[in-house]
Order: sequence, then structure tokens, then C-alpha cells
Amino acid sequence: MNLLRHETVRNLVAIYVPSLIMSFGQGLVIPTIPRLAAVFDVTPGMAAQVVTAVSLGRLFSTLPTGMFVDRFGTRPSMVLGALALTVLSVLTAVAPAFWVVLAAQFGSGAAVGLWQAGREISAVNLVRPDQRGRLMAGFFGLTSLGIAIGPVVGGLATEASGYQAAFLLYAGVGAGVLCISAFVKNVRPPARPAGEPFLNFGSVNEVEPRYRSTFAVVIFGTFVDSLYRTMTNSLLPLYVVTQRGFSSADLGALFGIIGLMNVAFIV
Repeated sequence: MNLLRHETVRNLVAIYVPSLIMSFGQGLVIPTIPRLAAVFDVTPGMAAQVVTAVSLGRLFSTLPTGMFVDRFGTRPSMVLGALALTVLSVLTAVAPAFWVVLAAQFGSGAAVGLWQAGREISAVNLVRPDQRGRLMAGFFGLTSLGIAIGPVVGGLATEASGYQAAFLLYAGVGAGVLCISAFVKNVRPPARPAGEPFLNFGSVNEVEPRYRSTFAVVIFGTFVDSLYRTMTNSLLPLYVVTQRGFSSADLGALFGIIGLMNVAFIV
């Protein structure tokens, strides 16, 4: 029996494959930080704000992203996110000034956040509730694998052809994800009753009481994990390149080791 003939399997493959590719693209950017500092004549600390810009883009787009997915569904979210990422990666590669790089990466963070929101909601609706843990573990595993490979390739590309090569590769990643995302099943929430406002915010009190402490722990844990990853992705490149004299290729290999360790712990 050909599993790809099953609609659910096809949809999951169309989500898992671009997840791996997208995380690979995110890893491409990290080794470019020291080269960006040299090319645009900014301090290494300022160059590291590329990572901060991506994180802020995801942060400030969280609410609009949720609104967009609720109104238009998962496929438009994934397609628009991948399209925006492609355009903004090209803009980063040809940026005439560093502030343009920061602005483009801020937008890239928002674009990836939009794509990921559509991906996760789409995937959750494809499997039974008792399979969702394995589904999310699969996403984490693919993300870790992609982030392990991406910096290695990004470091080699930056060393050979400059930071522009890494961002053009990232643009290619976005284009590939765009093509695949166009075929993902669209999931839309139920229609809203007439007269109900589109912005209808709830509160933590609407969470079932026995889950409120879990909800708080998950939110706090997510914040700490994001803080850790942002600090690692910005500070480690500065240390190993500017203080230890490593090359961009060496830096990429170091992040590759970190990523492979994350993959090993998934088991």
C-alpha cells in the first residue's frame, strides 16, 4: 500500500518537509553575524542585533498572526509567510545599509512566525488528539536537525562568497517552502456569529482551572527557552569569531554540533 495515497499522510508530508527546510534556512543566518559587522562597519554587538530583530519580529507579530490565521485559515498564512520570507531574504542580501538589514530581518521574523502558526494549526487538525504529542515532537526534531545543518552550510557559504550567499540560500528556502505550502489543506475556524467582534480577547480565567498552572508554566518555559536561544545565537558568534579568531565556517560547525546534540536528546 502506497502511504502517500492517503490524504492525511500527504498533508503531513507537505508540512514536515518544509518544516525541515525552514529550520535549515533559519540556521543559515547565524554564521553571517561577524561578516555583517565587517561589511557594514558596525560593532560586533550591533551586528548581533540581527538575531534580536528576528525575535522582535516574531514577538510583535504574534497577535496579528493569530488574527490572520483565524480569519483566512492556515494555507494563506503559510503561503504569505513563505512569500514574505523569500522577498525579505533577497532584500537583506542586497541591503545598502545595516538598518535595512535589521528591518528586513524584523520582517523575516514576523513572516516565519506567520508560517509556523499556520503549520502547527494545520497539523494539529490532521491527527487524533492522542497523536498530537508525537506530532509536536516530530516538529521539534526536524527543527533541531535543520538548525544543526543550516549553520554548517551558512558558514561555508559565508566564508566562500560573503554573507549575501547565505541570505540568497535562505530566499531559495522560502521559495521552496512557498511551493509546498500551496498544496497544504486549508483549515479555517468556524464562522463567527453575526455581530460578534473580530477582536474578542479572553483571559486566563477562561482556561479550565485544573490547567491554569500548566498554562502558566508553559508560557514561562517558552519565554525562558526563547531567551536562551536568542542569547546563544547572538553572543556565541561574537565570542568565537571576535575573541577566539575562528572563521565563519568554524562557527557554523560549532552550531552544527549543538544542533546534533539537541537531535540526540529527542530520543
